[in-house]
Amino acid sequence: MARYQAPAQPTGEQAIQAEVIYSFNKGTNLTLNYSNINDLNGEHLFTEQYAQLEHKIDAKWKGKVGLQMIDYNLAVYQGKDKKKTSDVITFTPFMEVTYKANRKNSFRLESQMLNTDGDLGSFYHGILEWNSSPKFSIAISDMINTNPVRIVNTTLPDQILHYPSFFAKYNVKTTSFTAAYIKQVEGVVCTGGICRLEPAFSGLRFTITSQF
Repeated sequence: MARYQAPAQPTGEQAIQAEVIYSFNKGTNLTLNYSNINDLNGEHLFTEQYAQLEHKIDAKWKGKVGLQMIDYNLAVYQGKDKKKTSDVITFTPFMEVTYKANRKNSFRLESQMLNTDGDLGSFYHGILEWNSSPKFSIAISDMINTNPVRIVNTTLPDQILHYPSFFAKYNVKTTSFTAAYIKQVEGVVCTGGICRLEPAFSGLRFTITSQF
């Protein structure tokens, strides 16, 4: 669902957001969210509609299912030619399951299917993550371009493409060291509240994050 981010525009924007959270009981919550962003001249930039149902099955298992729909101005956010592209409309069902093996170790499985006829087409994304609190995290994932569209970027081969990644993190008090092998598609990437348009990339990435 992070494929289409909406970073703040330097020339200004106007936005609204509304969220409702309803608890059916102690272990079940429903979240509904709506947001819309226009520029200062009224041009549409971004709309998101989001629904999520979260349920805690027992002390070890919890899960969530949901649906996200987005209307995204690709020309503005990613600098594409307005004559060659239109807003990207996405429809993304998702699910997540977390298993807490013991006090320190947990496993998380996430699966989502982004459906669209715009930009580069539809993508499936799956991730399996192991957390050993408070020191280690390891994750492996793959994003698959299941239904390729090559109107915006004709340099990519017209075939199903895989974007695998492997991620490991080690925490020392308030400092985190991460190492990752990444193959990523072109798009807006947000890290630590900072969003930027990044080109397609394949290789190793190391980061150090510390809190003071």
